[in-house]
Amino acid sequence: MSPGFLRLGAALLASLSLIAPAAAQSDAFPNRPVTLVVPFPPGGSMDALARITATRLAETWGKPVLVDNRAGAGGLIGAQRVKAAPADGYTLLVTNSALVQGAVSSLATAPPYDPINDFTAVMQMTLAPVVYVINPRLPARTVQEYVALVKREPRKHSFGSGGSNQTLHLFGAVFNDAAGLDMAHVPFKGDAAIVNDIVAGHISGGFVTIA
Repeated sequence: MSPGFLRLGAALLASLSLIAPAAAQSDAFPNRPVTLVVPFPPGGSMDALARITATRLAETWGKPVLVDNRAGAGGLIGAQRVKAAPADGYTLLVTNSALVQGAVSSLATAPPYDPINDFTAVMQMTLAPVVYVINPRLPARTVQEYVALVKREPRKHSFGSGGSNQTLHLFGAVFNDAAGLDMAHVPFKGDAAIVNDIVAGHISGGFVTIA
């Protein structure tokens, strides 16, 4: 089907109190391994971005840069890992808008962190295209054909996302509502798992980022 491109940004963040300690030891930084925490499973676009970044940083710094996947709870687990780490610049978070959405989600009745005051943005890393993909065995090759198919078969189809109340879930919910569809939402821990289940036919489609 013809892709409608949206863009989802990724950022590198650290604990808010990172700046002062890092400045004090700037001549020696880094003098040991640095960890990039990814709040999603291996195999997705955010994981790929972190691993490419880690390789280049390791070449530049001459020190190991590790990627630590801490998936779950729509990004909350990874963010908590970085918040709890010493504010010395050696533990960084590679994330997207899940940082904010996870904290204000209805599932997070007592948010474990403040996305504005507990972290500081180091840099914007990328803008990734977002597309809606479907199982290739479905008899639809355009958005119009897909919408017609789902309407003919109410409550049979579902869409996946990287977690409840996250960006791609919201995209799917808006699509569902705007097109007058009745697709069930199936949350996953990341893009890779969504694609696997779409190809296997367990779900009909879903919004994913292009790595």
